Amino acid sequence: MILFGKIASPNDPHYQNGDQWGLNGAYGINAPVAWDISKGDGVTIGIIDEGVDRSHWDLFDKIWSGEMGYFGRHGTCVAGIAAATTNNGIGIAGVGWESPIYPTCYVGLEDVASDIRAAADDGVNVMNFSWGHFNDYPFIKSACRYAYNAGIVLVAGSGDDQLAIPWTCCPAAYDSFCIAVGAITKQGNRWGKSNYGDWLDVMAPGDTIWTTAPSDSYALCRGTSFATPFVSGIAALILSAHPSYSPDRVKWKICESCVDMGAEGWDDSTGHGRVRAPEALGIEEQDSKPLLALSFSLFQNYPNPFNPITTIAYDLSQDSPVNLAVYNPLGEEVATLVDKAQKAGHHSIQWNANNTASGIYFYRLRAADFVKTRRMLLVK
Repeated sequence: MILFGKIASPNDPHYQNGDQWGLNGAYGINAPVAWDISKGDGVTIGIIDEGVDRSHWDLFDKIWSGEMGYFGRHGTCVAGIAAATTNNGIGIAGVGWESPIYPTCYVGLEDVASDIRAAADDGVNVMNFSWGHFNDYPFIKSACRYAYNAGIVLVAGSGDDQLAIPWTCCPAAYDSFCIAVGAITKQGNRWGKSNYGDWLDVMAPGDTIWTTAPSDSYALCRGTSFATPFVSGIAALILSAHPSYSPDRVKWKICESCVDMGAEGWDDSTGHGRVRAPEALGIEEQDSKPLLALSFSLFQNYPNPFNPITTIAYDLSQDSPVNLAVYNPLGEEVATLVDKAQKAGHHSIQWNANNTASGIYFYRLRAADFVKTRRMLLVK
């Protein structure tokens, strides 16, 4: 873990009385520590939904642009989690204190595609998709690709059907474009209706979530729709601290810093695990001074499965000789990635498996007295 300085404690009533477990509960995202580094300043979150109540007293001063239209309950609830006005003594706290909101108001699927493109053209930085379809509509996929190519981080809910549904759960299953989000309970378990599959990336709080609702009210919500804006908010915190990061870099930071929930590493039930905001932020520099790791760690490679390039990250708590190598299931060494002395801190390296056959591989880190092995899957 990494030590931080002053921990923020906003004065919003639902935060102060402990209702917002997703922000600071035992299985929440640990937002107060992350807020010490970033509050999302200058990063606009597009709420691609059925509209947002622009006059809500916890949202009205966060609206940057977007469509007027109908303000639906769903979009209003999503917006509050991502970026409600915070520390104003009213209602709730949002993940991105200082992130503007760009709401859209769709009626049909064609509207969704045009809204995505319009938001991209207007310069949003993160798009939140708290919806999905079992059909791979080409025009929606094309719009998502357009936004991704514009450098926008796309975050999508996995859906609430309690199914290991096929890759056509869209847009969450657009693995090369989106961060796919499942939901967990206050007890830290996968929420029972949360969809899962080989495209799932991360899990976030999605049960008994307090948030904004139309007409200056507040409501309890549950589902992957309301887990998704937690991750969109974290993406905004990362981009505010590191504005040059690409969508892939943001996704990697969020995924590799997760806390395992199931089998070690990635699995199709809980993805890379439970998101944690400070860990996603805290492995880079703060105030121009390196943040040194307090322990040796080897993180899950990302992406995983991969083809053919993946990134492996690790922390060194002290200067030490390092050996990082890849092995096949027979224990035969396939590649040596690092074999030299390195300084304490966070390190990462890419492995290009272009000339390696598909299959399961293991990578092992040896540093001082620390030895750790993880598994990865190459799919061509």
